[in-house]
Amino acid sequence: MFERFEKLIDPFAEDTLEVPPTGFLAFCWHFTKPVWPILLTISFFGALIAAAEVYTISFLGDLVNWLENTDKQTFFSDNWLVLLGMSMFVLFARPLLEVVWELLFHQGIMANLPMSIRWRVHRYLLRQSISFYQDDFAGRIA
Repeated sequence: MFERFEKLIDPFAEDTLEVPPTGFLAFCWHFTKPVWPILLTISFFGALIAAAEVYTISFLGDLVNWLENTDKQTFFSDNWLVLLGMSMFVLFARPLLEVVWELLFHQGIMANLPMSIRWRVHRYLLRQSISFYQDDFAGRIA
């Protein structure tokens, strides 16, 4: 069931080994460059979820105003379609958005991106010479 999301990132992908950049943002981009479409999709779904939350709270405020300003006897007959639409939104659309975001984030990114970074750094360190590890400062870090 989760396999499709777990295979979005290959943590052991064979790519070219190059020296990671020295700047912080460049260093982060170096390791997240292969997964930027997934990160963009996660951001998009996060924005949709936030908009859905704001819309739900706004609708509840409007609902209170409607109940205050309309006839209580005819409220459901006058507004049943809006209430049905909002209940479908709350019962189906919002949970679907949440599930897609959770699957992309936890199964797609958090399962494999850290392993991908570790694997790329490990492969880079394997190329170092023995003298790199014999250096006193590098030896303390390793």
